[in-house]
Amino acid sequence: MTRSIMTVVAVLLNSLVLDAGGLTAKAEVAQVQREVGGPIDPPAPPDEKPLDPRLQEQLLNFLPYVSMINRMTPGANQMPEIVRALEEWTMMRKEEENLFNGHPHLQGAYRSMRAFLLKSNRAAGPVLQGLAVPRMEFEADDPPFLILAALLFQASAEIAKNEALRSWYEQYDDQCRTAYKRVWPLLRKLAKGKRRNDDSVHVRHWFAREDWVFLEVLNKSHRPLTDVSLRLRLGTLDGATSDHYYFLKRWEPFRNDDGAAPGPLELAWNIERAEFPGRFPVRLATDWLSVGAAATTSVVIDLFSNEIVVESLMVAIDDHIPQAADRILDQAASQVRSRQQPKLVMDRLKATMSRLAQYPDRVARGERLFDLAKGQLDAAVASCDERIDKFEKQIKQLYDKRERRNADVPSINKRIVELKGKKQLVVKEKADILKGAR
Repeated sequence: MTRSIMTVVAVLLNSLVLDAGGLTAKAEVAQVQREVGGPIDPPAPPDEKPLDPRLQEQLLNFLPYVSMINRMTPGANQMPEIVRALEEWTMMRKEEENLFNGHPHLQGAYRSMRAFLLKSNRAAGPVLQGLAVPRMEFEADDPPFLILAALLFQASAEIAKNEALRSWYEQYDDQCRTAYKRVWPLLRKLAKGKRRNDDSVHVRHWFAREDWVFLEVLNKSHRPLTDVSLRLRLGTLDGATSDHYYFLKRWEPFRNDDGAAPGPLELAWNIERAEFPGRFPVRLATDWLSVGAAATTSVVIDLFSNEIVVESLMVAIDDHIPQAADRILDQAASQVRSRQQPKLVMDRLKATMSRLAQYPDRVARGERLFDLAKGQLDAAVASCDERIDKFEKQIKQLYDKRERRNADVPSINKRIVELKGKKQLVVKEKADILKGAR
């Protein structure tokens, strides 16, 4: 006997095109990114200046909006709720930013997010209203974490099928990431929990339906955690990473080490109240869907809560290495066939093969691809050098010709300028090739 529990968004957003005003939102995003660029954490506020006593409450009110599982997450919410959440940002007036004015970092994060969603609502809102919503069926005894994982997985698959929606959710995820990153130093200063360096928090892979691989975070502290800010830096073999931020108002402890279904005390999730069971499925950011959970080989965990603090805890997922390697090797083979970005191919293969000592067949394949890419790189650089040398000789000949009696100096000068311009284009092409940009 099955029952319908939740719906998953069927993404048919072919007509989603952000209006020209979206450039304003992009500019604000770029400004925020410039302000918090560099290391993963922006500088902490100076110790000598006391924090606003309203700041902690304001942060707890703001973080549910920018968590990467929130009321606008497909799969975790039905479409009408997503549309309502988007419209609420439109109805929030500029004066309401005083609700988040306890620190410039917090106020700037709010302004940037509101600007982006205000612009997006004009184009996306009406289209989202008309989306069809297919249902997913679950068994009556399916545990809540597995239901949520399946819904998030299916929704992500639908998003990936539609270029317009995928692009929009990439921008939205980046806004959430940037906002959370901006207030992260404030959360560190306000953290009250006891520092832990044990396995109080753990990440592992699990399966929903047959071969749907997902990542889950386990609260193994043996107690409920409250006001949790969780950051996961997902990584794969070639060094690519993606930061994921989540807010959990209440996170129940994980109770079953044997992998069985959660016991009767295990809570279902509630997105609006940010309450989650002890097994918390990771909703992958849109820019990480091309990697996927199955090719994620490392996670760095940071967590602030009222009960515990965990920082820079590394979890290796070594059994994902073969699939991650195959993904990178397949992409490298495709790029070698099309002669695209040989330097980038070489760099990715070099980083990847350093982790493949236990897989000699994959190492051998990687070495062959590396040699092919290096040959393409050498040939491309040699071609540029040949063309640069040719232009330099032509320019020298024109300089010599200009010194002769009765030379047409204006015409020669014009030709010299033309050749210098062409030479400079080739110089730039060579630099791009060596950087892996082409």
